[in-house]
Amino acid sequence: MAIKPVTFSVPLVTLTLFLSCLSLPFNAQAVPVIFSDEMLFDQALASMPPSSPSPASAYLDFEAIAPFGARVGGGVSSYSLPGIELSAPLPAIKVLSKKYSGARNTTPGGRNYLSIDTDLRRQGTITNFDFDTALQAIGFYLIDQDASDAVITVDGIDYTMPEVNDGEAVFFGLLFSEPSALAMRLQIDSGKDAQIAIDDLRFSDWPTSAATQTVNEPNTTGLLLISVLFWGFRRVFLSTRRRLR
Repeated sequence: MAIKPVTFSVPLVTLTLFLSCLSLPFNAQAVPVIFSDEMLFDQALASMPPSSPSPASAYLDFEAIAPFGARVGGGVSSYSLPGIELSAPLPAIKVLSKKYSGARNTTPGGRNYLSIDTDLRRQGTITNFDFDTALQAIGFYLIDQDASDAVITVDGIDYTMPEVNDGEAVFFGLLFSEPSALAMRLQIDSGKDAQIAIDDLRFSDWPTSAATQTVNEPNTTGLLLISVLFWGFRRVFLSTRRRLR
């Protein structure tokens, strides 16, 4: 006797799809608040409720870092800052104390700044900022991206910084409401701009207890329900086959 095809009811299919959705990873990522004003960023960061233990924070104006590199040459492809590891595919990382081609300091009364300079005409690079722990907030001045737009990537999201005039500085800040393992790296793609500058970098880490929370973990309840449904459906299917033989 031929086996009759099994008919799937609409409620059963709907329930199966619903339970399948429950099994997808739960993403705790939250879209950060974006700031283009340094004062508003600092005020927002200061007004955040205190946590226990308090998050680590740092302010880097590069004044205490010995300059290295020159107008042409002298760059490195990796460099360590307090709480941050810098890296680039080209030897473009420098700390300078003199203004070169619009790249300059933004600290009142200061001189030093971080320069990303490939020394190659109309060829920029991507610079990675790898932090020790997940970021709660980060802000800095991006200076002299006057040859093309720059793209800043944090937590898998791209932020385009439009091309500016020679020597112009723009502030960029992010304030996160939830910890994310992806927010341990910031990338700056300078596009076609061979030289850009960064100064007055400040960041705050999530407390260790919060930063180590598991994100993107499977929804175990959904998986359990799907397993039960599959087990029940298998029993019904096998029982129907035996009756039809």
